[in-house]
Amino acid sequence: MAVNTKQIEEDYAHYNGQFDRVAWLKEVASGRFTDWEAAAVGGHLQAQFLCGKVLQSGAGGETDFRRSLFFYEKAAAQGLGSAMVNAGRLIAQGKGCEKDMQQAMTYYQQAADLGYSSGLYNMALVLTSGEDFPADLHRALELWTQLEREGAPGAAEQRERVWKTLLGDSGQ
Repeated sequence: MAVNTKQIEEDYAHYNGQFDRVAWLKEVASGRFTDWEAAAVGGHLQAQFLCGKVLQSGAGGETDFRRSLFFYEKAAAQGLGSAMVNAGRLIAQGKGCEKDMQQAMTYYQQAADLGYSSGLYNMALVLTSGEDFPADLHRALELWTQLEREGAPGAAEQRERVWKTLLGDSGQ
Protein backbone atom coordinates (compact mmCIF):
# COMPACT_ATOMS: atom_id res chain seq x y z
CA MET A 1 0.00 0.00 0.00
CA ALA A 2 1.38 3.40 -0.98
CA VAL A 3 1.71 6.05 1.69
CA ASN A 4 -0.65 8.98 1.22
CA THR A 5 1.74 11.93 1.51
CA LYS A 6 -1.09 14.42 0.96
CA GLN A 7 -2.82 13.03 4.08
CA ILE A 8 0.42 13.33 6.06
CA GLU A 9 0.83 16.94 5.00
CA GLU A 10 -2.78 17.62 6.04
CA ASP A 11 -2.15 15.85 9.36
CA TYR A 12 0.94 17.99 9.95
CA ALA A 13 -1.00 21.18 9.22
CA HIS A 14 -3.84 20.00 11.44
CA TYR A 15 -1.39 19.19 14.26
CA ASN A 16 0.06 22.71 14.06
CA GLY A 17 -3.43 24.21 14.29
CA GLN A 18 -4.28 22.42 17.54
CA PHE A 19 -4.33 24.04 20.96
CA ASP A 20 -3.78 20.67 22.68
CA ARG A 21 -1.50 18.95 20.21
CA VAL A 22 -0.79 15.89 22.36
CA ALA A 23 -4.51 15.22 22.80
CA TRP A 24 -4.94 15.40 19.03
CA LEU A 25 -2.01 13.04 18.52
CA LYS A 26 -3.48 10.57 21.01
CA GLU A 27 -6.74 10.68 19.09
CA VAL A 28 -5.28 10.04 15.63
CA ALA A 29 -1.87 8.38 16.10
CA SER A 30 -3.17 4.84 16.49
CA GLY A 31 -4.74 4.96 13.04
CA ARG A 32 -2.00 6.86 11.24
CA PHE A 33 1.33 6.19 12.91
CA THR A 34 2.18 3.25 10.64
CA ASP A 35 1.78 5.45 7.56
CA TRP A 36 3.68 8.31 9.20
CA GLU A 37 6.54 6.00 10.13
CA ALA A 38 6.76 4.47 6.64
CA ALA A 39 6.90 7.93 5.10
CA ALA A 40 9.36 9.17 7.75
CA VAL A 41 11.76 6.32 7.05
CA GLY A 42 11.43 7.26 3.37
CA GLY A 43 12.53 10.84 4.15
CA HIS A 44 9.18 12.67 4.40
CA LEU A 45 9.85 15.77 6.52
CA GLN A 46 6.43 16.26 8.13
CA ALA A 47 6.11 12.53 8.84
CA GLN A 48 9.50 12.59 10.56
CA PHE A 49 8.32 15.39 12.83
CA LEU A 50 4.99 13.71 13.60
CA CYS A 51 6.74 10.43 14.43
CA GLY A 52 9.17 12.27 16.68
CA LYS A 53 6.32 13.96 18.52
CA VAL A 54 4.27 10.78 18.95
CA LEU A 55 7.29 8.88 20.29
CA GLN A 56 8.32 11.77 22.57
CA SER A 57 4.85 12.30 24.02
CA GLY A 58 3.80 8.68 24.23
CA ALA A 59 0.66 9.55 22.29
CA GLY A 60 0.80 6.22 20.47
CA GLY A 61 1.49 4.19 23.61
CA GLU A 62 4.83 4.31 25.36
CA THR A 63 7.50 6.95 24.95
CA ASP A 64 10.65 6.14 23.03
CA PHE A 65 13.01 9.10 23.31
CA ARG A 66 15.78 7.43 21.31
CA ARG A 67 13.53 6.89 18.28
CA SER A 68 11.93 10.29 18.80
CA LEU A 69 15.33 11.96 18.66
CA PHE A 70 16.21 9.92 15.57
CA PHE A 71 13.19 11.29 13.69
CA TYR A 72 13.65 14.85 14.98
CA GLU A 73 17.26 14.84 13.83
CA LYS A 74 16.23 13.59 10.39
CA ALA A 75 13.69 16.43 10.10
CA ALA A 76 16.19 18.94 11.52
CA ALA A 77 18.72 17.91 8.87
CA GLN A 78 16.11 18.86 6.27
CA GLY A 79 15.75 22.32 7.84
CA LEU A 80 12.65 22.04 10.04
CA GLY A 81 13.16 24.51 12.90
CA SER A 82 10.58 22.98 15.23
CA ALA A 83 12.38 19.63 14.91
CA MET A 84 15.65 21.39 15.77
CA VAL A 85 14.12 22.80 18.94
CA ASN A 86 12.62 19.46 19.96
CA ALA A 87 15.88 17.61 19.26
CA GLY A 88 17.71 20.24 21.30
CA ARG A 89 15.35 19.78 24.24
CA LEU A 90 15.77 16.00 24.25
CA ILE A 91 19.55 16.32 24.03
CA ALA A 92 19.61 18.97 26.77
CA GLN A 93 17.68 16.61 29.03
CA GLY A 94 19.67 13.53 28.03
CA LYS A 95 16.53 11.76 26.85
CA GLY A 96 17.31 9.09 24.29
CA CYS A 97 20.98 10.06 24.29
CA GLU A 98 23.83 11.37 26.38
CA LYS A 99 23.18 14.88 27.64
CA ASP A 100 25.09 17.36 25.47
CA MET A 101 24.37 21.02 26.09
CA GLN A 102 26.70 22.19 23.32
CA GLN A 103 24.76 20.12 20.76
CA ALA A 104 21.46 21.32 22.22
CA MET A 105 22.60 24.94 21.91
CA THR A 106 23.65 24.28 18.31
CA TYR A 107 20.15 23.07 17.51
CA TYR A 108 18.59 26.04 19.31
CA GLN A 109 20.82 28.46 17.39
CA GLN A 110 19.98 26.81 14.06
CA ALA A 111 16.26 27.11 14.83
CA ALA A 112 16.69 30.74 15.90
CA ASP A 113 18.57 31.46 12.67
CA LEU A 114 15.48 30.21 10.81
CA GLY A 115 13.26 32.60 12.78
CA TYR A 116 11.94 30.18 15.41
CA SER A 117 11.57 32.19 18.61
CA SER A 118 11.44 28.93 20.59
CA GLY A 119 15.09 28.45 19.62
CA LEU A 120 15.94 31.87 21.07
CA TYR A 121 13.83 31.17 24.13
CA ASN A 122 15.63 27.91 24.90
CA MET A 123 19.03 29.53 24.32
CA ALA A 124 18.10 32.34 26.70
CA LEU A 125 17.01 29.86 29.38
CA VAL A 126 20.28 27.95 29.15
CA LEU A 127 22.42 31.09 29.17
CA THR A 128 20.49 32.49 32.13
CA SER A 129 20.57 29.37 34.27
CA GLY A 130 24.21 28.42 33.85
CA GLU A 131 23.30 24.79 34.55
CA ASP A 132 25.41 22.34 32.54
CA PHE A 133 26.50 25.21 30.29
CA PRO A 134 28.37 28.44 31.07
CA ALA A 135 26.03 31.29 31.94
CA ASP A 136 26.28 34.38 29.75
CA LEU A 137 23.98 36.95 31.27
CA HIS A 138 24.89 39.66 28.77
CA ARG A 139 23.92 37.45 25.84
CA ALA A 140 20.87 36.21 27.76
CA LEU A 141 19.80 39.83 28.30
CA GLU A 142 20.04 40.47 24.54
CA LEU A 143 17.93 37.39 23.82
CA TRP A 144 15.29 38.18 26.46
CA THR A 145 15.08 41.75 25.12
CA GLN A 146 14.56 40.45 21.58
CA LEU A 147 11.96 37.96 22.80
CA GLU A 148 10.18 40.69 24.75
CA ARG A 149 9.97 42.78 21.56
CA GLU A 150 8.46 39.75 19.81
CA GLY A 151 5.86 39.42 22.57
CA ALA A 152 7.09 36.11 23.99
CA PRO A 153 5.27 35.25 27.23
CA GLY A 154 7.47 35.73 30.29
CA ALA A 155 10.30 37.39 28.37
CA ALA A 156 9.85 40.79 30.04
CA GLU A 157 10.06 39.25 33.51
CA GLN A 158 13.12 37.23 32.55
CA ARG A 159 14.79 40.29 31.00
CA GLU A 160 14.14 42.28 34.18
CA ARG A 161 15.50 39.49 36.38
CA VAL A 162 18.69 39.18 34.32
CA TRP A 163 19.09 42.96 34.24
CA LYS A 164 18.84 43.16 38.05
CA THR A 165 21.36 40.35 38.41
CA LEU A 166 23.79 42.13 36.09
CA LEU A 167 23.41 45.37 38.02
CA GLY A 168 24.06 43.55 41.26
CA ASP A 169 27.06 41.75 39.81
CA SER A 170 28.57 45.01 38.57
CA GLY A 171 28.21 46.74 41.94
CA GLN A 172 25.85 49.46 40.68
